[in-house]
Amino acid sequence: MCEQSEINAALAAIDGTRPENETAAMLASQMALTHSLAMDMLSRVRRADLLVQAEALGALATKLLRTFTMQTEALAKLKRRGEQTVRVEHVHVYPGGQAIVGAVSTQRAEGGVADERGRQADGATDARALAFAPGAALFGEDASRDTLPEGRVDGQEALPHARRGKRQRRAPR
Repeated sequence: MCEQSEINAALAAIDGTRPENETAAMLASQMALTHSLAMDMLSRVRRADLLVQAEALGALATKLLRTFTMQTEALAKLKRRGEQTVRVEHVHVYPGGQAIVGAVSTQRAEGGVADERGRQADGATDARALAFAPGAALFGEDASRDTLPEGRVDGQEALPHARRGKRQRRAPR
């Protein structure tokens, strides 16, 4: 039988996932139980007397932890309703310009903005994803650099074998 503290811990874990419907709540309860069992198996591995027993308990703990990971991914997919957003932007940077590609935020680091549920937002708070700063040179081909000399075909010899050391090369047969 479960103790009252274990039931309270499971309910706290389920509430921590903030389930939006019954399916999410059921998945969260499965996750709480799977995690509890995995931790129990790991503690039993430490107390195992025989290597065979430790290996069996460790394998069961590994399976439970993999199941927990899949449950976490399923809950995340359920919360975003199976939708993914892909945003493609084209950037043109001309000579003398510099671009920053990625999330750009003008918010202060200690501040932050809360989302519609009142939780701290993880992503960028600024709608712009690009910033452009003219004046800085981009990395590219350096025309003033010396180029490699072209090889000559006449008078070239084959390189010595690397594993033969400094001995003389054998005469061709």
